[in-house]
Amino acid sequence: MHATATMLSLDDTRALEHRSEHCRVLIDSRNCTLMTRFECGGEVVACPNLHVESVARARPLGYRESDEATVWARTRDNDVVHTVMADAQGHPWPATLHAVAHEYRLVPGVVVQRERLVPFARRLQNVGLEHILRRGNNDSGAESAPSCPGSTGKS
Repeated sequence: MHATATMLSLDDTRALEHRSEHCRVLIDSRNCTLMTRFECGGEVVACPNLHVESVARARPLGYRESDEATVWARTRDNDVVHTVMADAQGHPWPATLHAVAHEYRLVPGVVVQRERLVPFARRLQNVGLEHILRRGNNDSGAESAPSCPGSTGKS
C-alpha cells in the first residue's frame, strides 16, 4: 500500500490525515495536535511546546514564522516525515515512533540515523536543495569549504 493524504472535515476543523500501510498520522491544526496511530493500537500524541530549545532547533531547519507557528510547523512535520521516510525505505512503520508508542528501545544506530535524516529532510523541504548545496548542511549559514583538494568549489 502506498501512502496517501486526505483532508478531513471534523466539526468544522481542518485536519490532514496521512496513511501508510501500517499506521496513520492525524494532524489537527485547530488544536495543534498530532497523533500517530499504529494498526496494532499503539499511538503517539505530539503537541508543540514553546521552550526556547524547541524554537532554536526549528530555525536552522528553515522555519521562519513566529515562534508559535514555527514550533507547531516543526511538530506537525516531524512525525509525518518519519512516516513518509519509513514508507519510502520500505519499512512497515517509522521505527522511532513505533518504539515510543510501544515503550521499547531502538538499536543506537537506528536512532542516530533517524535523528539525522528527519531533520535533514525538513531542512531540504524548507530551504531547498540549491541552498544546501551552496552552503552545505550546516546550521551557521557559512559557505562550505570545497570538498576536493585543489577545487575552487565552482563548476
